[in-house]
Amino acid sequence: MTEVKIMTQTPGLVVFDPVVLADFIASRHVPVPNVLESFSHDPSLGNEAIAQGCLLPIYSIPAWDYRVRLTEAARPTVPAEWVLFETPSFVLQVTSGRVLVSDSWAIMNWESDTYLHYGDQPIDAKYVTNEFKVTERVNLPNGRYQVTLIGFCDQQNLDVETRPCGYELLLARDEQAVFGIIGSIDNLELDVVKLPE
Repeated sequence: MTEVKIMTQTPGLVVFDPVVLADFIASRHVPVPNVLESFSHDPSLGNEAIAQGCLLPIYSIPAWDYRVRLTEAARPTVPAEWVLFETPSFVLQVTSGRVLVSDSWAIMNWESDTYLHYGDQPIDAKYVTNEFKVTERVNLPNGRYQVTLIGFCDQQNLDVETRPCGYELLLARDEQAVFGIIGSIDNLELDVVKLPE
């Protein structure tokens, strides 16, 4: 299990292998830099990217500090009382031995070279002490993964600003993995922050 802490400034998170996503963008001639906008204008293209495992999106969530766990397990590792939901299956394709977990800004301002080489250079000293990052690189063995997305939040902790909340990606390597969401991912309720009303 690997846990990263991601600070979002836009209403979404994305998980992707930068090589897989860059190849998809190039082969489909997706207009850049705003890949998200291109997918919004051509939903079939966005759905294709998601169904093929080029991009795992977690959209329409508040800008917040999230914990994201990548776990090769069948069951969540967070306490059962924290689990808010479990989604139908996503697919994630890995060919470079790594994925990036990032604020959705990565696909709103796509710079292929930046993401293809992300993490190859040391982090700028002024960002080293930040607990939460905008993008984190996670090593992951190559393969096609069936992914179940678990949303979690420690709602017993009344301090909304510090309570752990985020997502756990349950990864199962499966070369036959298929995208299991019928309809649009826009219909999924993925908010885990649960601010008091």
